[in-house]
Amino acid sequence: MAIGVNVRGELIEEELSGDRLQHFVVGGAPRQGKSQWILSAMGSLVHRYTPQQIQFICGDGKGGVTLGFLQGS
Repeated sequence: MAIGVNVRGELIEEELSGDRLQHFVVGGAPRQGKSQWILSAMGSLVHRYTPQQIQFICGDGKGGVTLGFLQGS
């Protein structure tokens, strides 16, 4: 899955399955699209994998503003 670009503008891709990458943190400056990226990535993964294959546990530093609507989904 493409997860971003590095400082040279090169695509960063990671395999999200298996034991190698089970957790990751999205960070950056304010108003740079972090929340939109998270929602887009989650939407893509939900359409690609079954509920038995993928699970999301999210911490929302904005107090539920970004991901609160997903609670209980």
